[in-house]
Amino acid sequence: MTPERWQQISEVFQAVVDLAPERRSAFLDEACTTDEMLRSEIESLLASDEHEWDLIEKPALEVAAPLLANDQPQLAPGQHISHYEIIDVIGRGGMGEVYLAKDEVLDRRIALKLLPTDYTRDKDRLRRFQQEARAASALNHPNILTIHELGDVDGQQFIATEFVEGETLRQHAKLSTFSIREALDISIQVASALAAAHKAGIVHRDIKPENVMLRPDGYVKVLDFGLAKLIEQRDLVTKGGAIDNVDVSSGLLMGTVKYMSPEQAQGLTVDARSDIYSLGVVLYEMLTSHRPFDGEAAGDLPLSQLRPELPVELEIIVSKALARNRAERYQTVNDFLAALAELRRKQEIEQTLDGIQRTDSTVDISMAAQPLRFEVSTAVTSPSITQQVVSLVTQHRLQTSVTFLIVLVVAGGIFYRSMKLWRNRAAFQEVKISQLVETDKSRFAAVSPDGNYVAHIVVDGNKQSLLLRQTVTNSNIALVPATEAWFNGVTFSRDGNLVYFLMWGKDDPTYALYRVSPSGGDSQKVLANVGSPITFSPDGKRFAFVRDISKEETGLFISNADGTEERLLAKRHSPNAFSLSGPSWSTDGRLIACAVLDERGWRQRRRWQRETPHQWKMVESLTSSLAIG
Repeated sequence: MTPERWQQISEVFQAVVDLAPERRSAFLDEACTTDEMLRSEIESLLASDEHEWDLIEKPALEVAAPLLANDQPQLAPGQHISHYEIIDVIGRGGMGEVYLAKDEVLDRRIALKLLPTDYTRDKDRLRRFQQEARAASALNHPNILTIHELGDVDGQQFIATEFVEGETLRQHAKLSTFSIREALDISIQVASALAAAHKAGIVHRDIKPENVMLRPDGYVKVLDFGLAKLIEQRDLVTKGGAIDNVDVSSGLLMGTVKYMSPEQAQGLTVDARSDIYSLGVVLYEMLTSHRPFDGEAAGDLPLSQLRPELPVELEIIVSKALARNRAERYQTVNDFLAALAELRRKQEIEQTLDGIQRTDSTVDISMAAQPLRFEVSTAVTSPSITQQVVSLVTQHRLQTSVTFLIVLVVAGGIFYRSMKLWRNRAAFQEVKISQLVETDKSRFAAVSPDGNYVAHIVVDGNKQSLLLRQTVTNSNIALVPATEAWFNGVTFSRDGNLVYFLMWGKDDPTYALYRVSPSGGDSQKVLANVGSPITFSPDGKRFAFVRDISKEETGLFISNADGTEERLLAKRHSPNAFSLSGPSWSTDGRLIACAVLDERGWRQRRRWQRETPHQWKMVESLTSSLAIG
């Protein structure tokens, strides 16, 4: 850090430390503007200065000065670590420096997190750094930063991760305000990421706007599991196994004060409910541009005081997430996620109904503006019943009009109530069809087990790609970029952590089975010569599929989920054949069903295979065991 930079930090700190706590946030908003690193340094010093430490008697500014003054970046643009070339510095924090780098092997941009050399002598800090990589790499979720590699070069520890284009939640908040829909969408994606982490026994412990990235396509990425702490498993405790506690001294050392749960701020053991509290703070801040506390008292500023138009249900959800007593909060992030998703669904329904009511209101007004008219034919000399009614109406116009309106209102009310009751009774029969993708080139779609994602193939000329559509935000991520290949048979694993697909490319003489993480990354070949979409066993450990055994025989096979221990279950000989539409595994695991083609179907299939034009003129190189799904 340059002397000029340190002088800037010193001046801002001295100015803000003299202010009342409730005025500091507004002052920092103006003083730091878009300088996130400056604000982070100031808040860190304030957090240290506001608490009494047994080992520190001097003011935080005085103690931190020599440390910050020597805090120079370790790498410069153009330098290398392993096969990564440094491009620029992205950010710096207590757990290391982050660089934008180029992976020279795979020719892609990555983020490189580097632990300062001086810190490698601290075994506790080094253990936390390594734990970050192990914890985060074990998580496989589209909303969690992907870890590519944990490395060590000449004692220099680093983590290579995906590079996320976009802006942090903090940066976005300074440029625009959040609508209810936006705040709910972001919170739902963060909660979804935390649900995956908690399921793996990992608590993030530092959820804050700086650790939430917003990509341009609408995806949210949760960053920095450097403060993650493995939940102590009961079975390990009962067996007397040692639990590695990453806390050093107080929980105040392991997070960002203004987003900490009360138990974390007190240095107590934290669990998943601490993340729920932190996400509640972030959600509150998105909705109001304020934090939900004044000084040290949480919950002093109800949502309704700052934004009266917010629904009551939202205030109840946020209040429950921010309960100081963790026993009164949501007990799992899945419960929090379900409440947010249900509220968003209600918001969508209300918006739809409002649109319908506005349309109905317009129609009613236009109809009411038209006078009631009765036309009587003059071709009949004697008064008809219609003429007599019109005559009576003419003589008693006011009384008749009032009576008519009363009857109309009553009839309308009865009709509306009956329709409402009918709709409630038949609600489960209503089907809403909406377009998921903007292209007509999509095919072979598969829905994830939780219903939040749709994987599908997009055909564009002689290239095809595998995309993942998030139904929450209607945004796409390319799992397999456009390539000269044919795709087929898209299937999610039972736990939703992997997407399996068939691909026939230049390197494969027939369709081969591949799998890829929903969060992206390189796809992995699982099994060669797979002729149909696969189906998983109920426990997700095995899958079944169809392939051609020879020119005249087809077989039904099963294999482990990783492609090992392949086994033939049954086969059919011409003129019969297993259908290449694929088998289906019963939910109890006892039966595998697969359609069988008769002689006519067999002939049609063989004729289709012969007549289908193949890309890249590959037909000459295909073997007799070719199976096209």
